[in-house]
Amino acid sequence: MTWKQGVDILSFGATKNGGLMTEAIVVFRKDLAEALDYRSKRAGQIISKGRLIAAQFEGYFADGHWLDNARYANRMAELLSEGLLKLPGVRLAWPTEANEVFPIIPKILDQALKAAGILYHTWTELSLPETERVGDHEVLIRLVTSWASREEDVRKLLEIASSGVSRQAAE
Repeated sequence: MTWKQGVDILSFGATKNGGLMTEAIVVFRKDLAEALDYRSKRAGQIISKGRLIAAQFEGYFADGHWLDNARYANRMAELLSEGLLKLPGVRLAWPTEANEVFPIIPKILDQALKAAGILYHTWTELSLPETERVGDHEVLIRLVTSWASREEDVRKLLEIASSGVSRQAAE
């Protein structure tokens, strides 16, 4: 993820990994860096006292804290993914490789999760590979875990999902 891979500018965000409004722009080419200050001011992207916000990076990078947060979020997604795959009628649109899970679930399960107050987004089927389709009785959803996800909450979601599937089988 550096100039060695052909990256010119990298947007490095900490907001979704525990930071408060913490974003950095890393510029690998000097010719692009020179114009960046002017361009960001002209676009209205300069915040007063931004150095105080940027100070969060001190703790964020210390002792690999940012990587620990990311690993934890990914582990919660893996737990969620594995648990969902044990349920009948559930499959993944893509393998879980980070903190997002894209299961294709029966609509009855979607209804059970929503009735229990689980918040998530339905996802567009247009993003699926040509070989994958969502049936009339199914829905593609997006579930996201984070550094703040609690394992007991992930397990509770899986419990709710399991009982939703069990109710469907009983009917």
